[in-house]
Amino acid sequence: MLFLAVLAVSFLVSYYIARRLSIPIQRLFISMKKVEMGNLQERSAVSRRPAQGDSRRNAAIKTKRAVPELRGTVLCLFPEGSTAGTVS
Repeated sequence: MLFLAVLAVSFLVSYYIARRLSIPIQRLFISMKKVEMGNLQERSAVSRRPAQGDSRRNAAIKTKRAVPELRGTVLCLFPEGSTAGTVS
């Protein structure tokens, strides 16, 4: 009986820890997918917990740095006044 109680408690603790780690990672993944789809204004909330906050903060900094570079690339490929996307 004691074995089953210890097993149940360890399962619950493991589940709790796994959820605490995976939910912020899933949120960051969704946020980066939005950036990938072209929403360069997307921001992900930065957690106060250092381990999770660092990865989100790094992703936010990389996104912020990439926006001007991406805009420059798009403007080089499709200068203003061009008929991008039209077939002649």
